[in-house]
Amino acid sequence: MKVIVKRRLLWLFLFLISSPICARDLPENGGLSYFAAFGVENIYFTEKASILPVESEVTVTNPILNSGGLFVLSDLWYFSIDNTTTMYPYTSEESWHIEDGKSIAFVDPNSGNTLAEYDSSDNPIQQNSLSYGLTTHTTMAHRRLTRTFDVMTGLRYRFHLFKRFDPRSDLPEIQQNWEIVEETVGELIGVVGFGYKSGPLEGRRYRVETRFVYGHPLLSRVENTNYPGTVFTETSGQDLEVAGFFSWAATQKFHTGLMLQADARWRDAQRKMVGNREVEIPENFTLAYRAAFSVSWNN
Repeated sequence: MKVIVKRRLLWLFLFLISSPICARDLPENGGLSYFAAFGVENIYFTEKASILPVESEVTVTNPILNSGGLFVLSDLWYFSIDNTTTMYPYTSEESWHIEDGKSIAFVDPNSGNTLAEYDSSDNPIQQNSLSYGLTTHTTMAHRRLTRTFDVMTGLRYRFHLFKRFDPRSDLPEIQQNWEIVEETVGELIGVVGFGYKSGPLEGRRYRVETRFVYGHPLLSRVENTNYPGTVFTETSGQDLEVAGFFSWAATQKFHTGLMLQADARWRDAQRKMVGNREVEIPENFTLAYRAAFSVSWNN
């Protein structure tokens, strides 16, 4: 599956380079435009363990800064740079639950007797504080199909760090013998997509832009302080993103407006043997919504 997806990304890139497209009447005014946006992101994050029937969920709201530029190379080609970063990772409450219809048992390692058994009626079995910070950098080449539609491909670097601390549980068998757990994830993601632009920035009363992007991880590195010295490098998963930009002219070359964005990220579980025990980075899903006030301008 990984090879097939990567091969498709390569074939699409070659198609963008080689396919003949009519470029008549397509030039825009000016070769450069820039944007900056300040707003908030709402991140929903959930993990689902495979070793135990337990899952967690948390929602975190952070301020964000988004900036970038569009650089026109010719009537057909241009490229874009887009950066989004969490300005400050606020803290929220994460809850851990036993899956519906499942149970977990605590067994005495010496006698083999069951000390206690819990099911979903005992949820939540644990709570803790969590902060989540995210940074993405995306560079894409765009090829016009018509005056308003284009296809795109490129690379995205994604880095996030979350920190768990202050664990709490009402169940005596769950030992809170940790203070802080950090997980860092760095990924290089191949992306393809298509977009719509109502026209150039300069000289327009308003402007609308949308994009739809699919991504697949090409390289990944995950480290968790629960497993010192262990690095997880599997690249199974997928990303989806949809974004919209709406702006109004303040001057001939300067627009103000709104940015709306949603992206979803799925990652499969990763497992490794550390000594005589199996450890894992659980299957996880991230859904982020962003809304920001934006400014954009031509050079």
